[in-house]
Amino acid sequence: MKDQRGASLVEVLGASVILGIVVAAFLALSQHMALADRTADLETRALRLAEEKLSYASDQLRNNNGLPANQQEADGFSVVYQIAALGSGTDPVAYNDQSFGPKHLSLQTIVTVSENGKPTPALLTVTVSWGDAP
Repeated sequence: MKDQRGASLVEVLGASVILGIVVAAFLALSQHMALADRTADLETRALRLAEEKLSYASDQLRNNNGLPANQQEADGFSVVYQIAALGSGTDPVAYNDQSFGPKHLSLQTIVTVSENGKPTPALLTVTVSWGDAP
């Protein structure tokens, strides 16, 4: 038998197929990681906005005795404010969620509101919504 030099056509094709599979898997994983990173970024931005708006709404209730108006933010997020008296039987599940976007998060805090001149605890909810591409 003679010494074999080089690679046969079958070996080259086999190596090409394996390399193609590895490259395709890498590209799919890269796209998945980029999407996951973008989703995490949106959720982080929404959480920061919700924290900011919850503080703002608490201040508005304390200083002006009223909630700020619901608003559409410039970067694609929308903010919805809701308040429910504690002990009134109002369940957060019964909140109006018609204005919520496909993706949303809510933060809540207990605030004191004046009801007939008497301080009353209430549950303040701020919901930040966003679509797929804010």
